[in-house]
Amino acid sequence: MQRLRRPPSEFAKFLDSTWNVTNTKVSEAIKVTYTFLPLPYHHEVWIPHLLVPFFIDECQFPSEAHPKCQFIDYMNYCFENMDAILGAKDTSMNALILQWTSQVANALTLTQAELLTVYNSAYDTHDSEDRVRLMYKYNAHHHISGTPFGFVNGVLLENFPSTAAQWTDVLFSVYNSQYRPPKAVAQDL
Repeated sequence: MQRLRRPPSEFAKFLDSTWNVTNTKVSEAIKVTYTFLPLPYHHEVWIPHLLVPFFIDECQFPSEAHPKCQFIDYMNYCFENMDAILGAKDTSMNALILQWTSQVANALTLTQAELLTVYNSAYDTHDSEDRVRLMYKYNAHHHISGTPFGFVNGVLLENFPSTAAQWTDVLFSVYNSQYRPPKAVAQDL
């Protein structure tokens, strides 16, 4: 069965674009750090976040079973299915875990049984519950109360860019605002 490839998110398009200042991909020229905002009091939001450590570990410690890092794919899948998750307020936690892990397993070619281990502390080798609670505490400490939020060089973006072009504008704005010494001229030598 051939899988349909989803179009990349706007942020993924931005990271994959070539930055004409360095003639490299943007992803090679800047450092990007992701943090998720899990809300422990909303099970429909907490459930997708519990898989984040699984995908982080998959990237940091590739194995025969998981040779490919799928963190960005999972992040994009979450954003693409955000309305379904946020609309699951009336679905029981157990039913939503089964539904979500089935969908993610199908979309990313994984087994549901493997994903289900994350939701059982006796079998979770990723320490998902504690790691996701740390994500929540980190964000609460930094006064992040909603999503999406973006910081550039530690400064909160007033308007979160929603297109690759807007992210490129932010990149050039930051780049052009940085101090660069004046170019030497012939009489300076």
